[in-house]
Amino acid sequence: MIDCPLFFDKIQNQLLLERPFVVYRKPGENTVNGILQHSEELIRPEPDNSDGFIFAPFDASRKAVLLPFDEVCQCIYEVGSDIEHSKENQHKVYEDNTIQQSYEKLIADTVNSIENSDLEKVVISRKFTVSRDQRDPVIIYKRLLNTYPDAFVYWWFHPVIGMWMGATPETLLISENHRFHTMALAGTRLNRDIDPGEVEWGRKEIREQALVTESIEACLRPVAKELNSTGPDTVAAGRLYHLCTKFEGVLKSAGKSVLPELIQALHPTPAVCGLPKEDALKFILENEGYDREYYAGYLGICKMETEGSELLELFVNLRCMKWTVDHIEIFVGGGITDDSDPHSEWMETENKSMTMLRVLN
Repeated sequence: MIDCPLFFDKIQNQLLLERPFVVYRKPGENTVNGILQHSEELIRPEPDNSDGFIFAPFDASRKAVLLPFDEVCQCIYEVGSDIEHSKENQHKVYEDNTIQQSYEKLIADTVNSIENSDLEKVVISRKFTVSRDQRDPVIIYKRLLNTYPDAFVYWWFHPVIGMWMGATPETLLISENHRFHTMALAGTRLNRDIDPGEVEWGRKEIREQALVTESIEACLRPVAKELNSTGPDTVAAGRLYHLCTKFEGVLKSAGKSVLPELIQALHPTPAVCGLPKEDALKFILENEGYDREYYAGYLGICKMETEGSELLELFVNLRCMKWTVDHIEIFVGGGITDDSDPHSEWMETENKSMTMLRVLN
């Protein structure tokens, strides 16, 4: 464990050398972890070599990136320390309304496709850009740590892929020595500082969450000898509320053989893709109009040391942004069903965009 100034000096030096690294903090913790790769090589996880930090794209047909445990460091970062909080009230201004019109038309077309096909739900996303200006990634990352203490907060860089940062509320899969837990997260409401138990959910959100829950449970049943669920409950994620059902259980057999199969079954989840999964994925790739890259993929730690011992901590890459030389790309989306209203879905993405815009202020 090292002090925070030295920790972030190491990370800045790694960035200057253009060598891969990841910095992350788990939900509800104050330990910030760093993994520094000693070469610039682009490494892909293999069945016999997957120990490290995995960064996987949305499209599961594309290969993930692996950062090996070449050098590991940690520091304790207390929320509220050494960095100012971002302002609460922010507004986004567009030069014209064509972006909103295009997105709402795509939502209307998606609803029409759902009504006239076997599709039950499709997650439609979009991205927008803000100027990078003189923004310091260290300062922005610390703001993420301060603003979202209950999220998985990360900062990832590879010279071949680029730089990503985010604060995701959603677990894909956590497993240790056969025991696992995951979640079904869907439905969004703006957090207006009311008690979670008083949030009123509409038919669309309740149905969407039920579809996600049923799908994830179907993925878990074949590989679990014990499976329990709780919820759905209203949970806070920054300035948003979501509906969440939690699952936990025990795998039927050793994780090293079962877990890759389970990850493949879960990813991409109905919360970021849709149902049926293959049909929804095909619709997204054909109609969304841009490449999600690593948005709505997954990321996290993988350790498969022996057949009887494994540690997997994977999170869905939501509420994230990609840094380029001169701008920052922010990704937002929402689940569409036959109950969806195009303008309401636009406003949901506006609300979700504030997760990143709050810290970029």
